[in-house]
Amino acid sequence: MAAKKFAGAGSRESFWREHEARWVSSGRCILGYCKAQGLSEGCFHIAQRRYSCLSDN
Repeated sequence: MAAKKFAGAGSRESFWREHEARWVSSGRCILGYCKAQGLSEGCFHIAQRRYSCLSDN
């Protein structure tokens, strides 16, 4: 999997906030969403802790 490039911390936060919104609306578990999107489940969980917007569902 290719590494994602970010211009700065704000871009990274925006990236994860957008994925959080997509994940919630998808109705999938985190693992299923991450696999479908080509994301690391571990990174998603790290973002959950880092950005308070991400819920613990």
